[in-house]
Amino acid sequence: MIVFNGIEEFNLTGEITAILGNFDGLHLGHLELIKAGLSLGGKVVIVTFEPHPLSVKSPSFKRLQTFDEKIDTLKRLGIDGILIIEFNKKFAAMNKESFIEDVLVKKLKVRNVVVGYNYHFGKGASGNSSDIIQLGKKFDYNSIIIPAYKIGHKVVSSSHIRNFVNEGRMVEANEFLGRLYSLEGVVVRGHGVGRKIGYPTANLSIESDKLLPKPGVYSILADVKGIQYSGFCNVGFQPTFDDREKKIVVEVNLFDFDEDIYDESMCVYFIDYLRDVKRFSSIDSLIEELDIDKIRAKKSVLNNKITLY
Repeated sequence: MIVFNGIEEFNLTGEITAILGNFDGLHLGHLELIKAGLSLGGKVVIVTFEPHPLSVKSPSFKRLQTFDEKIDTLKRLGIDGILIIEFNKKFAAMNKESFIEDVLVKKLKVRNVVVGYNYHFGKGASGNSSDIIQLGKKFDYNSIIIPAYKIGHKVVSSSHIRNFVNEGRMVEANEFLGRLYSLEGVVVRGHGVGRKIGYPTANLSIESDKLLPKPGVYSILADVKGIQYSGFCNVGFQPTFDDREKKIVVEVNLFDFDEDIYDESMCVYFIDYLRDVKRFSSIDSLIEELDIDKIRAKKSVLNNKITLY
């Protein structure tokens, strides 16, 4: 698979199927688009945008996947290429017909265009799936519009998943994603308190634009040097220790693990929410609660049926 950083780099030839979208999270609905594109044969290209358009409108926007995570996931899906278009002022000002004609028709020479039912494009997001169909008739490409993918009565969407993660509803988030929600970061030095009380933690440095789950304690799986471990993770504050109360942390305790992994990369996969972060009256009461967390986390990991990837 080839990653094209900009329209000018694109050089695939043959019958091109373009699948358009932001693909934040690459959830089950997105996978339906990709399966539809792959079923058409020829060369399948994801056309996506960086930075995420919502982050341009709102600097506080948080992503379900970092850019690198999204690319890594796409590479596993059997597509031929990914075209990354810079979402800047010039591109944002392009009208809907110019995008279709100049990018998809003249540069990519598309035969098929696949979008979701609610896809919007062009200046002010004025274009929609109906425009994809109408312009397809004008420029002689096939339009494939994928309907909403639902679980129960709820449409699978990045916004719904983002709400689930914000609320700590990881079981539902994972169901909509079709895999476990994850955070990836480098292990950095903390204050060493966990080791002193029998629960050593790995503190992760997470990219600032990645969406963290609601503060709380979670059952998790973690990948360290290609090996998976179960454990639990605290996201949020450390209220039992006054001097750290205002600092948000992501700290992981891995079961049956005792290695020096400072500066190593770790990927943490969230399974379920165990409890709120709370202040304990003593270190002993904290340890008692951590013992309970460990039992609950092990049971949660054993009962998990969702895959990591």
